[in-house]
Amino acid sequence: MQKEITGEPENSESEPMLEAQLPIIAALQGLAKIGPVHFLLKTAIFFAEENVIVLGTCALFWLVDRKIAVRALVLVLLSEYINFLLKWTFHMPRPYWMSAEILPMSRQPDFGFPPAYAQDALVYWVVIASTLNLKFQTRRFWLLPAIIVPLVSAATIIFGANF
Repeated sequence: MQKEITGEPENSESEPMLEAQLPIIAALQGLAKIGPVHFLLKTAIFFAEENVIVLGTCALFWLVDRKIAVRALVLVLLSEYINFLLKWTFHMPRPYWMSAEILPMSRQPDFGFPPAYAQDALVYWVVIASTLNLKFQTRRFWLLPAIIVPLVSAATIIFGANF
């Protein structure tokens, strides 16, 4: 009989530090039920999705600067590769794998650490902000990663995907 691979850890023993965070995540999930908070977090997650990053990179390529777009795309792809390697190195579970009280916004088949959405948002929006700031001789583009990255990080916790 062939065993199904689910991505979930085989042993049910979990670290006490992770278990201690479960009630906090369950309590934070109440925030996701508040309309404006839910909208804000879903909007932040939207700006970290692969489709938006690819479309944004295409727009940068055609409308702003090809070098910026290529640099952003290469760094995000490298970041995804590193993320994959780290997930399979650490084998950290997702909160909803450990507790039925945690309701995930979406189920992910891979391990939880490091959180890909937060890592992608950090890499992509910092590259975009830094290169646009240099190109247009301004610092206002730093507002993009300063707002998006913390919101994406909070959303992955509140939506039950990561610790």
